[in-house]
Amino acid sequence: MNILLLAICIAVAWVSFLPAWRMYALGRKGAKSDAEYVGHAPGQVGNVFAVYEYADVAGARHRLTVANGSSVRTGDRHDVVYNPRKPDVAFLWSVSMKSIRNHVLGGTVLTLMLALSSYGISGGVL
Repeated sequence: MNILLLAICIAVAWVSFLPAWRMYALGRKGAKSDAEYVGHAPGQVGNVFAVYEYADVAGARHRLTVANGSSVRTGDRHDVVYNPRKPDVAFLWSVSMKSIRNHVLGGTVLTLMLALSSYGISGGVL
């Protein structure tokens, strides 16, 4: 039982904390570029993905596919932040660093609350 609770805590931490931390790190150390919407990519069960194209510092072109691409039109522009060492690792940048920091803190608090609840459910035994 305790191992199952530990696995659940680790899974919640992974899902809630890691993506926000990556965005936070990219926001602080990443390079920003202007991306242009170039088309759609088909998804599963009717989902539509938007495909953006952007250039890195060296001028090489890269593509970024993001969910929820039904409301954009060809030629629309958006800010993108990418890892200068791995330019294919990128995010659309429509959020502030404050909101990302809050997401990281929220994931950490959620994980700690789940861990403490699990500890209490297990009778205080690890």
